Amino acid sequence: DTLDMLEQQLTRLLEMRVPGNMRRAAARSAMAQPLSLSAACNGFSGALRADSASTPLLALQQLAAGGKFDAVRQRLDDLRAQRMAVAASDVSIDQALQESLLRMAAGDSALAMRGLSEALDGVSSNSGFRLEELGQCAALARGRVLLVRWQRGESGTPAVKRMSGELDALWKRADVMVRELVGG
Repeated sequence: DTLDMLEQQLTRLLEMRVPGNMRRAAARSAMAQPLSLSAACNGFSGALRADSASTPLLALQQLAAGGKFDAVRQRLDDLRAQRMAVAASDVSIDQALQESLLRMAAGDSALAMRGLSEALDGVSSNSGFRLEELGQCAALARGRVLLVRWQRGESGTPAVKRMSGELDALWKRADVMVRELVGG
């Protein structure tokens, strides 16, 4: 399991570089993000490996892993209401992607697709987004692919055709180092 390998490598690194009394807290902090990012890949069970819910997203993923989808939907609805005045481009693509995955798992496919679509559409208006930011670039690509997959039943729609074209254009403009890293 990739998470097990990551945790082992992290433990070895921390043993070499972090004083003993600080290792547990450092490991908890360092593993929170990978556990959160992997959560949708394993039915959100990766989130349960975290000692505590160090972020609101991780807390939602832990609820989803426990099958408490009513609570997940309620918290996501509350979060959406709080963000009414926030531009879509002000929420990281990765955050929007993770929230959409939670919504989809909770059975709220319409809001999952709408939220992800709004976040992805916000990229073009966000002048701060750069393809050199590998994490956000990966989230952008994954988000586009997921949205197209979710809308597969509507594969002839202009939105799906537009996204497919945008993915091709994005890849053609991607930094050479990014393309080489990914293997293309």
